[in-house]
Amino acid sequence: MISDNPTQTISVDGKDHRLKFLRPKQIVMIDEALAAIHDFGEIRLVVEKNRLRFIVTQKSFDALKWQPGSISDVSG
Repeated sequence: MISDNPTQTISVDGKDHRLKFLRPKQIVMIDEALAAIHDFGEIRLVVEKNRLRFIVTQKSFDALKWQPGSISDVSG
């Protein structure tokens, strides 16, 4: 638990949950990262000194569906 993080709650399906580690802003950031990887990819959360420090995204491409130029045309 982060000592300088005041207790915060979020509501999920009508039930309140106390956040023990993440802040609401970080949850939004993780959701944005998930949207950025599109169909395939990986999200890694890097923690330093008991704090979320980095969110690392990695996009992946389906080799069976590859079309010439499709990787370089990906915007993101």
